[in-house]
Amino acid sequence: MKHFFFLLISFSITFCSKAQFNYIHGLPYKVDTFRLNGLQCAKQRYAQRDLDGVRDENIQERILAANIRYLQGSLDQMNSYIIEGKDVYYNVGSGEGHIRDIKNTDPTFDCTNYTNELQLYKKIADDRFEIKEEQEKQVQFEKDEIVRKQQEEKKRVDDSIAEEEAYIHHLVDSISDALEAKKAKIAAKEILKKYGPVNGKAINNGKVLLGMTPAMCELAWGMPLGTSKSTTAKGTTEKWIYTKFQYLVFTNGRVSAIYEGGVVEY
Repeated sequence: MKHFFFLLISFSITFCSKAQFNYIHGLPYKVDTFRLNGLQCAKQRYAQRDLDGVRDENIQERILAANIRYLQGSLDQMNSYIIEGKDVYYNVGSGEGHIRDIKNTDPTFDCTNYTNELQLYKKIADDRFEIKEEQEKQVQFEKDEIVRKQQEEKKRVDDSIAEEEAYIHHLVDSISDALEAKKAKIAAKEILKKYGPVNGKAINNGKVLLGMTPAMCELAWGMPLGTSKSTTAKGTTEKWIYTKFQYLVFTNGRVSAIYEGGVVEY
């Protein structure tokens, strides 16, 4: 009696152990207890999870990836056996595993459920990828727009500053020119008053006349590049050289000769 119960319990455990991996998603699968156990765990862990109940996007993506890997692996495995013409599965009725030839059997061995579910998960994953890609494009577009607007604003400010600086420089130059003109006008009046109408007018027009003093010549032509002086019994002679063809000769402190452009005036 004890032996009978022991055999009955052993048969029940063996039958249940084999039968629980008989079908995955209603389809026959390869007889590999370790492999089937792993797939069953994957099915329980991922394939049956509802994405609507998961808020974390990273976890959702991991679930989708696991579902796709699980279903794709299942299809690949079944297709390999279909190509070989054999269907390995468990017979629930007898609890024994056997191999049958698929070539001449009824078309119960199909992958419709697997394929449909795989396509569904792939579509969900593709849709999520497209949405994520569009979101990333939108974020990048907004970043580019911010950079573009910042660059435009910087250019506008730089142009405005440059325009303002140019106006200030122009204003300063205008004021300087006006002051110089005013100073020149005052100086011209002072020269006329100091040196008289003849010499004063000549100085203001940048001309040197015979009989002018060195001070008058400096006002008219400016300081020379070089000078030379000699003293004789007749007096002191000084030469102011401006260029090769322009110089003055002073005798006893007065202009006695003017050399300008090859023309000599005594």
